Amino acid sequence: MTLRNNKKLWALLVFLLSGVLGLIVLNIPGFENPLFPMLSGLFGISTLIYSINSNESLPVQKINHELKLSKKLVLKALFSGQFSGFLTAVLPGVGAAIAAILSLQITRNLGDKGFLILSGSINTVNFILSMVTLYILNKARNGAVIVVQMLVEGITLSNVLVFLSVTLVAGSVSVFLALRIAKIFSRIISLVNYRLLVVGIIFFIIVLVIFLSGLLGLLVLFVSTAVGLIPAVVKVSRTQAMGCIMLPVMIYFIM
Repeated sequence: MTLRNNKKLWALLVFLLSGVLGLIVLNIPGFENPLFPMLSGLFGISTLIYSINSNESLPVQKINHELKLSKKLVLKALFSGQFSGFLTAVLPGVGAAIAAILSLQITRNLGDKGFLILSGSINTVNFILSMVTLYILNKARNGAVIVVQMLVEGITLSNVLVFLSVTLVAGSVSVFLALRIAKIFSRIISLVNYRLLVVGIIFFIIVLVIFLSGLLGLLVLFVSTAVGLIPAVVKVSRTQAMGCIMLPVMIYFIM
């Protein structure tokens, strides 16, 4: 993903800075919830701050606009997403964002609509394979599966089938709910004061970080936010900041 950027030196710098940050933060003794302030700064608050300075606003939504998708585009995005979802489930440190970038390099001309299908497919396959991995290897590969592992002791095949069935039913119901709720939400979203909303979210994240990780977490949040602003300023992919996880994982397996 570093070679994909036009500004390779900046991309490498962001990867290394975030990687060193990850090495330090993840190895602080007694530091609770280290990922929360670090990832919130790298990908959350930094993005929100840059959006305020860019004077971005919420556009008026097209509520009754119908999307036309070709079968070729849908199938191409789905198959590419399945392959990438497999990678996220078996390769350490590879998340959905990185897998999506790899898919875009292999599968060209997906466009915005194809990318949304691709992302959904990756997350779906990742969850299914993570459940299988949990059953076979007793290793959790994403946050949702970690929660399942904490709630249920000794995952059996029947447990896996029940979880997958519930996922299928919940996913089917959510489609109809999302279509209806989204129309209502789309009518009021453009009326929201975007700047005030962003400031409120930033304040809420800061409060959560202090509550969950203490003052040390607040320091990590500020440092990671500074690192997270670099990709937006120099115009490189923000996925380089995934070095905060990938570099420690790589060093762990090498050492």
